[in-house]
Amino acid sequence: MSSARAQDLLGWSPGDPAALVAESVRRHLADPPGTPWTAEDAAADDAALERAESI
Repeated sequence: MSSARAQDLLGWSPGDPAALVAESVRRHLADPPGTPWTAEDAAADDAALERAESI
């Protein structure tokens, strides 16, 4: 499998997976979905961010 098509069509480029996961979680936390969050949802997001930053 090649990422060439994503690079060509979207201008995407590969990067450090841990940094990209942390960036994605930060964006998600900054712009939550339209449905109400539960405390469990927030705790799961916080845990994912902590794991990503510890890698």
